[in-house]
Amino acid sequence: FIITAYHPDSDHGDDIHKQFLESLTDLYSRAPKDAVIISGEDINAQLGRNVLQDNEDPSSLSPFHKVTGPFSSHLHSNNQGNCTSATLATQDLTSAATWFQKH
Repeated sequence: FIITAYHPDSDHGDDIHKQFLESLTDLYSRAPKDAVIISGEDINAQLGRNVLQDNEDPSSLSPFHKVTGPFSSHLHSNNQGNCTSATLATQDLTSAATWFQKH
């Protein structure tokens, strides 16, 4: 199941972004249950890094810890990034680009 989406940027405000994420969630739900979802998205949000430190217990991480990897361009998520992460987490999806080191 292939999706391509361009998220509204921060100029559109949180309400428009929330409506967009609701529409995107509806689109995800239309995928057949046995489908693999491949979604190419320009997220227009800052998705923060999720890095487990040596002394951290994985159970103490946020529920979004599987959404982003250690190579995100941003240390912390902004509000739109948190909302996008929550949407991805509810669908058991990840931001693949954040799991690979850029050179």
